[in-house]
Amino acid sequence: MGKPHWSNLEKEFLYYASLIREKEQSIELIQMIAAGKIAIDRIKILREYAEEIADRKKRSEFMKILADLNLEFAEIKDKLIKQVEENSSLQKRIIDFKERKENQELKKSASQLILKDGLYYKADNNDGPFCTYCYDNNQKIIRIRTLPPTVQEFGKHECLVCRTVYH
Repeated sequence: MGKPHWSNLEKEFLYYASLIREKEQSIELIQMIAAGKIAIDRIKILREYAEEIADRKKRSEFMKILADLNLEFAEIKDKLIKQVEENSSLQKRIIDFKERKENQELKKSASQLILKDGLYYKADNNDGPFCTYCYDNNQKIIRIRTLPPTVQEFGKHECLVCRTVYH
């Protein structure tokens, strides 16, 4: 019995470790964006200086330096695009992981539901009632409300999601 417990802890640890890695990558991404903006601003200033240089030889050297800076900036831009794509991919994986975890929890909760008087209740603590239509068709555990006595001739309970009325 100890092994599944450690297995779940290990999975949870790996999940939180991936979240930390994602945060670190987000920080790097923000730093790269800031560096890119600074580089763009400096390149604009250098282009303005280049037009003020009258000596052709100095201007030629200056333009070579400016071309090198443009090349470095393009490389930074490529890295930034790759980081954004990787970040997006990781976010999708996290969403998938959360959905799978929610589905597992839902299945676990659902296995603990019992049908009583046409409504679902939790077996362990008799919590409920829950809508049978929402669970049977959408696998969602939705609590239903008791209708006011003035309209109970039409039904005693109603689901606020699917509007099913139960007698």
